[in-house]
Amino acid sequence: MPAFISVIAYIAQQTIESINEYTIQKGLAYCRLLENHMQAIRFTYFIQQEEVDESEKSESSVGDALQLETVYLLHGKFTYLINEDSLDMIIISHVQLPIAISDCPASSLIPLFIGKTITFPSITTIGICISVCVTEYLRKGERPINEIVITHPSNGRLAKSITAAQKNATVQFTGILTIHEKLSTPGRRSRPESVT
Repeated sequence: MPAFISVIAYIAQQTIESINEYTIQKGLAYCRLLENHMQAIRFTYFIQQEEVDESEKSESSVGDALQLETVYLLHGKFTYLINEDSLDMIIISHVQLPIAISDCPASSLIPLFIGKTITFPSITTIGICISVCVTEYLRKGERPINEIVITHPSNGRLAKSITAAQKNATVQFTGILTIHEKLSTPGRRSRPESVT
């Protein structure tokens, strides 16, 4: 059950390598979050080798290499790298935005998760909470599973649906991703939390 994200970011570093008939672009992008914090994003993008007629190209790009010091709306699968405080993202598609890096807007991280509930909903002082087990993007030999806590206002329009969720139910949710860095054991950080 994958985790997807959409984010506005600019490309700061990149390398391009060819393996067999594939061209792979890897690099580092930055997203400006609210309150002027920066979120590092380590990305991988598979550049398509197909010839595309220039008259058929649209604003949305799948296949063009990402350019340095350019702002994009990126869509893809992701995981959170706890030790590096960065997102690791496999970019599926992107749209180049006609703005300068200095004008890159602050925006929230907007993930889309599909997962299984591991607890029954509970009502707390911050709203309705439910824990969901999410398998992030899949790479060969790697299957990281994270526990995500979804919170929703008790009087919100989805409160009735959330409180009806059963344990082990499959749910799809989206919202603003908030990463809490509480130390659960010495030297280890807790996992991300999603707030809807």
